Amino acid sequence: MRVLLSTLSLLCFLVSCKCNKVASKEDTVMVVTEGSLVTETNMPNVIYLETSRGFYKKIAIDGVRIYVTTVREAKPVFWDLKKSDYQKLSDLYQSIDLQRLSNLKAPTDKRLVDGATIATLAFVKDSTTYTSSEFDGGTPPKEIEVFVNELISIAKNLNK
Repeated sequence: MRVLLSTLSLLCFLVSCKCNKVASKEDTVMVVTEGSLVTETNMPNVIYLETSRGFYKKIAIDGVRIYVTTVREAKPVFWDLKKSDYQKLSDLYQSIDLQRLSNLKAPTDKRLVDGATIATLAFVKDSTTYTSSEFDGGTPPKEIEVFVNELISIAKNLNK
């Protein structure tokens, strides 16, 4: 009887541990949105990262979802992109030359003396990552300025 009770206790313990592990692997939190949603994608994945010693913001687009993280090592929150927002970003993306992205010159250098956050923009297309040179948060190079500002605007207005 003791062996049976010990075995059942051990089995219950192992099952409960496995449940905790599976639950802790979840990476995202879903937020329900209104409006017409995107069903097809033709833009590569996008990653905008803005950091400093006391600030962190990551905005990523993966397919039809936009992910926003505002704390290092935190789980991102995601929303499904509206068709109008996705179409606008997709149209702006068409004007960006991925081959020249890493050679873009930042218009200001405040980030070098902690006067601004350090920002980068990256596109992941066909397992190749195209990353911009570093620039000051809030003042991207003119070649990507409209895209970056629209991306930040969309992310900022998601909670409203």
